[in-house]
Amino acid sequence: MNNTKNNLKEIKVLSNPMISNSSGILSFKRCFKFTAGQVISVTNSQSIPPRLYSIISAEKDDKIEILYKIIPEGRLTPELEKSRTGDSLWISPPFGKFLSLPSPAWLIATGTGIAPFISMLRSGYDTIKMLLHGSRYLNDFYFSDYLGKKLSDNYIRCYTGKEDTQFYKGRVTNFLNEKANLHTNI
Repeated sequence: MNNTKNNLKEIKVLSNPMISNSSGILSFKRCFKFTAGQVISVTNSQSIPPRLYSIISAEKDDKIEILYKIIPEGRLTPELEKSRTGDSLWISPPFGKFLSLPSPAWLIATGTGIAPFISMLRSGYDTIKMLLHGSRYLNDFYFSDYLGKKLSDNYIRCYTGKEDTQFYKGRVTNFLNEKANLHTNI
């Protein structure tokens, strides 16, 4: 790994599977310690400014994974989609203070915002009692099978798409407004 002038390290892609028509999981060999909930800056070109991505790996995993959604008009994510095994990425050391809470909490995410919670759960921080996950597309409920098994009835999907589903029909904000008195003793 080479250091660049921007304090980013060059690493090599291990894999980059697409998990939906617009999202992928980039992985690379673990080269740092991190705490679940932290982010890293990532780019695949020194000419494209890095963007922040939450780590979805468990703290003790041998590889680091990040979840990304392709933004067609974006500079980086259409290029990330093209990354193949052995291609270079430049990453920062992990940072951030959005870490697992020692007590139960309501956690709220939409789309790829689920990433830090996946890392927390994979790392054994099971104090997460209620997780709201919102999306307008069914295939953007990332890791829903895992979350359903791990959290059971404490995993609530808020869906705004057209298909009829067993999920809460509406935005996360609607759910929260309807449940104005969320019990905090969970």
